[in-house]
Amino acid sequence: FKNKNKLNNQKTIELLKTRTPEDITLDDISKKAELSKGVIYYYFSGIFEIFARIINLQNKNLVKILRKASEGKTKNYLENIDRIFQAFVKFELENIRFAAL
Repeated sequence: FKNKNKLNNQKTIELLKTRTPEDITLDDISKKAELSKGVIYYYFSGIFEIFARIINLQNKNLVKILRKASEGKTKNYLENIDRIFQAFVKFELENIRFAAL
């Protein structure tokens, strides 16, 4: 539904990149997404469901990144493993605060 997507996962991800999950409230998400808490509660049971959605989306992004990294036409398997590992490390460093979830 339009409003559920309007929550804008990217806005929540931005919050998680600068603050720990314990420091983020539904008010913070509401302000960042420019939605009332009532609208958010209509679609989500609470902040943990929002975080679960973000984790799921980030996992899907990681899988895409790793698949792309593994597409190289290399006969040397170690080069493929290195490329995949480098992509994983880059993703983890860019999303370090997600480990707290």
